[in-house]
Amino acid sequence: MNMGDGREIFVRYRLDHSSLVNDDLMPVENDLRRQIRMIMATRQEQVLFFYADESLPFGQVAEVLADFRTDDPALWIVILTKEQLNSVGPAREYPPICLQVINSA
Repeated sequence: MNMGDGREIFVRYRLDHSSLVNDDLMPVENDLRRQIRMIMATRQEQVLFFYADESLPFGQVAEVLADFRTDDPALWIVILTKEQLNSVGPAREYPPICLQVINSA
């Protein structure tokens, strides 16, 4: 069964604790969690690309990531570095990212 629309999901978590999911503004942290739960409920691939504002304390970012994992333990979170983030324009302008998953089974 093919679930989801195949688009990559990018989250940009901002200093004011608002965020962008691709091009959609999530003004409150709980909006972000609800949106990610809703998106991932329809997807076979449970992958999220995440970038946090560099001025945010590590603990605040870790809480958001922990909340994602609590909501969806199967979720893979790919943390983007500043160099990987296209600082200008919407999420659709991010460079393609390749992942290699090694199955140890």
